[in-house]
Amino acid sequence: MRRELGLGVNRFLRPLGMSKGTYYRRRRQAQAGRSSSPSRPRPKREAIREQACKIALTFPAYGYRKVWAELLRRGIRTSRSTVYRVLKAEELLLPMKRRPKARSQGSEPSKPEQVGLVLSADSTLWRLIEHKGSPALGGYRILNVIEEESRYLLASVAERVGEGETARLAKEAIERAREEARKLGLPTKGLRLRTDRGSAFQSEDFRGYLYEHQIGQVWAPVRKPQGIGKIERWQRSLKEEKIMQEEIRDPLEHERVLD
Repeated sequence: MRRELGLGVNRFLRPLGMSKGTYYRRRRQAQAGRSSSPSRPRPKREAIREQACKIALTFPAYGYRKVWAELLRRGIRTSRSTVYRVLKAEELLLPMKRRPKARSQGSEPSKPEQVGLVLSADSTLWRLIEHKGSPALGGYRILNVIEEESRYLLASVAERVGEGETARLAKEAIERAREEARKLGLPTKGLRLRTDRGSAFQSEDFRGYLYEHQIGQVWAPVRKPQGIGKIERWQRSLKEEKIMQEEIRDPLEHERVLD
């Protein structure tokens, strides 16, 4: 049919929504005299389908990663990709938020003689587990600082903070990171700090602290998390491998988990 219509492969497959791999596989099967095989059984998906759908419907704001974490808490071992495929087949995936492209507004790179240790900092909000018979502890802020080249965690601070107090938490985290760098024998002069454009990192208090300690600040491009991709990936690993799988009842337990 494609050749009769005089269409190329890509143009022919685009309205069908079929990949080129599927097209060529089915063509080879047809040439070999075999029809395309029916969908094979997928016992791993069927084993979690009911529970995964129930969690997704109970918590409509959960993405597939949080659904996966909730399954682990209930003692159901599976992979994130399996949960993703189940929710996709049931049309329970959250819609992706696509942002318009923005022009890069990053700072100019430092001169070679000014470049020292490059740190990367970012904060994330997490909710503590509620206890039976105890009041809800609400959310707390986790601020992590890593050394970019090795991705070594230099400091992690977790604390319940009110509005406008994240800058103080950021200064505490940077101070701990500098102290840890000294203990490891890393250079602490000519430091550069890469952050996003969060209000805490743009506050006069925080920028005054950086100026006082001669720490250069490099902004990540607007609406481009890739600009601080290393620390963003570290935050995701922390959530998926630790926080989502263990009950964190207070900031002290957070520090225990990291140790």
